[in-house]
Amino acid sequence: DADKLEKFFKNEVKLLKSDIKVIEMNKQTAALQYEMALSEIDDKIESAEEALKDAYRAVKIEDINNNDAMKQFSGKYWNNIDNKESNLEALKEERKAIVKNYEDHLEARNKKIAKREARIKAIS
Repeated sequence: DADKLEKFFKNEVKLLKSDIKVIEMNKQTAALQYEMALSEIDDKIESAEEALKDAYRAVKIEDINNNDAMKQFSGKYWNNIDNKESNLEALKEERKAIVKNYEDHLEARNKKIAKREARIKAIS
């Protein structure tokens, strides 16, 4: 009977350690995906910041060559800036969401590992 109990617990420890390895691999994969996603969103943010700077400078003499033209152009000018600012803000929010999602999943994975390690300790 003692041999059967020992074999059972040995198998359970092996399964728990296997689970931990899978979770660790998932963490590594998620970390790589996270780095790639951050790189991509940071590039988009950088482009959006440039687009916003360009929007502030997007005035041609022919757009403002008289008072009527200035009045007409003013609305287009500020709408363009509003659009660029909105786009930039949306990208920044998307980046925050990516970070939060990664951190939440990382915390959950770490808790799963800790739980399995505690179980191994309890049955060893």
